[in-house]
Amino acid sequence: MSLLKERQAIGSYTVQTFIKKGMYDETYFVGDASGTRHFMKLFMPAEVPAVAKDNKGRILEIEYARGLHHPHVLTLEDSGTFEVGGLPYPFLVTSFVDGQLLESHLLSGHRFDVDTTLEVAMCLLGALSHLHGQQLLHCDITPRNIIFNERDGHATATLIDLGHLARHPLASPTFLTADLEPWYRAPETYRGQFGPASDLFSLSAVLYTMLYGQAPWKTDVLQADDDDAAIRSKVHMARKAPLSFDSRTDVPLWLQGALQCALMVKPDQRLGSADQMMELLAKRGADTEAKSQRQPSSGHEPSAGIPLESEDDDADKRRRERGQMSTSVEFEKPLGNGFADVAGMDDLKTRLSQRVLFVLKNKEKAQAYKACCSMALPAAARPILLGSSPRNRASKAVS
Repeated sequence: MSLLKERQAIGSYTVQTFIKKGMYDETYFVGDASGTRHFMKLFMPAEVPAVAKDNKGRILEIEYARGLHHPHVLTLEDSGTFEVGGLPYPFLVTSFVDGQLLESHLLSGHRFDVDTTLEVAMCLLGALSHLHGQQLLHCDITPRNIIFNERDGHATATLIDLGHLARHPLASPTFLTADLEPWYRAPETYRGQFGPASDLFSLSAVLYTMLYGQAPWKTDVLQADDDDAAIRSKVHMARKAPLSFDSRTDVPLWLQGALQCALMVKPDQRLGSADQMMELLAKRGADTEAKSQRQPSSGHEPSAGIPLESEDDDADKRRRERGQMSTSVEFEKPLGNGFADVAGMDDLKTRLSQRVLFVLKNKEKAQAYKACCSMALPAAARPILLGSSPRNRASKAVS
């Protein structure tokens, strides 16, 4: 039973709909005096744990949210204390985001095409880049905490529920972990270690779920009465198996490789930052689009929005395995308005234009491109992204 009722006035807001109850808070739709809709989170002061407060008794979620200003992260618009039944209740009010929980789409059995998944990836990676730039971690990236919207042929996504925001570096969790979804947690978080690579792991698990219909390595081994130790053990055992990409054939190898890198079990073998993954996805996406435009028609129309592998992909893979890179590729101008179609993220768009797209359009910069896009990848990750497996390298060494 919720604390507030529909149409109840609370301060300058009117309660519209109760949304959900958290471990120590309740979330509502509320309207302001002009009728504009917002999200409101009301905290139960007696239930807020000490780890979720600073040394002055202020709720960390509210304090951390003040510095966030990004189109794909909830924006704090108001905060303070309401008196309900003679008792003070801290609250925060954030912007309303139109759309539907990504979890709802996935529970209906929907699988997303590659283009839509990449659009969502760029939105959320931009959000993560902003968070991490503020020395903050989200720590709870799952489909239930992402609002998805598709309008006029473009997909957008927004990170919501800031209840697990934490300051980086994080010595120990400043939030309760019992409500974290096991299959989206990075392995090190079960040891209390959260960092940027942990957020990137969780986001990559979401992208994998969009493409393949379930979280990476997910099985039905978890039981409702499992304690934390049992959950950790079962998830750990499941992740000993190779990550499967077999359930669909239209996901390009480079995207599989990027996801596999970001989902490495050991943190020091993963892609290390949201910026790094954005550059990788932008570069390979541009390569794929240019190659598909050059590919001669075979009389069969490809599926809408799905990039296809071509003979050029095989040739590039062979060159990458030999440690070489083609300098003879011609890139045609893609359709659309490019970055003009992407809201916000001006600093990121400038960086991508300077470091990736400019080089792709200038053949004489090929050598510089080879240097600037190599990116400082972990040693264990390079073979996956470059198309060379440890087995291939071992066979070459023997020959």
